[in-house]
Amino acid sequence: MRRRFWLKVFGMTLSLTLALCQPMMAYALEEIEDTGAPAPEQVLVLEVVVQEDISSDKPVEGSEVVVSEEADLNNPIEEVPDVPEGQNQLENIVSDESNPEDEITAGVGNSSEENVTAETLEFPYAHISEEGDDVVDAEKYSLYVEGYDRLLCWAGTASNMLWMAGYAQNAINPLTGETFKSEDEVFDYYRTYFTDDAGDELAGIVYFINGVYTEQGIPGPSQLKGDAPQDGFFPSLNAYDVVQEVLQDSVSGVDVLETYDSLQDESAGCAGLGIYFWNIHEEKIKGGHAITLLSIEKDEDGRYIGIWFVDSDDSTPYSSGLTGDTPEERAALAADAPNVRQYYTISYEEFDGEYIWMINDYVPSEYKTLILMLSYLMQYDPDWFKTSGGGTPSSSVGAEAYDAIKDMMIEEGWAVFSPTGDIYDSANDTGYSMFVCRLANDLLNVYVDGNRLSFGSGEYKIYRSNNGIFTITFGTEVMQNLEVGEHTITLDFGNSEDVETIVTVK
Repeated sequence: MRRRFWLKVFGMTLSLTLALCQPMMAYALEEIEDTGAPAPEQVLVLEVVVQEDISSDKPVEGSEVVVSEEADLNNPIEEVPDVPEGQNQLENIVSDESNPEDEITAGVGNSSEENVTAETLEFPYAHISEEGDDVVDAEKYSLYVEGYDRLLCWAGTASNMLWMAGYAQNAINPLTGETFKSEDEVFDYYRTYFTDDAGDELAGIVYFINGVYTEQGIPGPSQLKGDAPQDGFFPSLNAYDVVQEVLQDSVSGVDVLETYDSLQDESAGCAGLGIYFWNIHEEKIKGGHAITLLSIEKDEDGRYIGIWFVDSDDSTPYSSGLTGDTPEERAALAADAPNVRQYYTISYEEFDGEYIWMINDYVPSEYKTLILMLSYLMQYDPDWFKTSGGGTPSSSVGAEAYDAIKDMMIEEGWAVFSPTGDIYDSANDTGYSMFVCRLANDLLNVYVDGNRLSFGSGEYKIYRSNNGIFTITFGTEVMQNLEVGEHTITLDFGNSEDVETIVTVK
């Protein structure tokens, strides 16, 4: 079902909209159902080296070694056998000059004729899964039982981040009266006090630290239950001083993985990734998921080739036939689930008008897995609390204005609010923007008169305030190409009703 809103509210300027917002992702946190397909065979590919002699234009193929799970990886392999002719040969080798992906990801310039270029490729794509007691991996109870933790991947990621960064170990768990003992206890804290709905790990972390949940009252995202604590565990710490959320935007030079590397160099911390699933047949984003990033693998030239991460969905007890009748039983089963880290190779591909990091072979072949968002949390530092009277900085005028807009939209039941009264003046071209009272991470696709807009090429942009609502602005070219008259804008959400609104072009 779709709703149509006719909003005629005047008196606010577009400049206010742009000045008070922060860039933010605009896709969904929604689980993709398990297809039941068997897991891929676990193999470790050491490397395939492709050497190309520029002067001769004859590629020379190297060798591939596949090591079984039983092999002793601690002992060096003395010899690498040649690949028999006709087996596992790489086809359609593309030179650097014709492959923009190589140039962007590897920073490879034009090679002189005297040099021989060497490139390490993964073939086939490697998938490694390792279980260990040292792995931090908050696990869901079930992907199918509604009302418990089916949609709380964001909470699982937030729990991992708060534990790895050291915040949870310094907070008293209201469910036990003692400090949190594991990431699983943190996850149960979120299960207990939040509804089983889509959400945002950054908002969950801010609530844990300051006790302020920015998504409360907004239709769609997870909501605090009536008995949820009203105070954060670190009220004297401004959460926005220690968290950061970054959207992939290669057009503007923002790369989420490079940002993670830079933040790691500046200050220790941990991160979550927002990944989204593009259906290649329907040509639209169908849903998304949150995972916890552990590390990035690089080749000898410093190029990103893969990521290690944990996923709250990969070892659920319910899928293994273990069931619990009470919340306590379910939480105990989830806490006892195997802690597993996974490795997948990644590639940097052109998509939707920009370049995007993709996880290779993570979901069925009809989907592409896009890495579009990074959430980062700085490592806990006890020195922050050695001085008294610090407090949190006072809210800016911009934050107060955004709070007023949010309160107005919730009170009136508005999903969208146009500062220009739903009117776009093509003669003056002051731009067109709307406030949206929904979960920004839950927005999958945007349409004008049924035509999907491209986020990557700048046809629309998302800006998010720290109080939960967000702003969507439409590119000048998009608006200028609309004929005079009424046009329908459709916002396609994953876990809440789609929103339709009318813009009148004059």
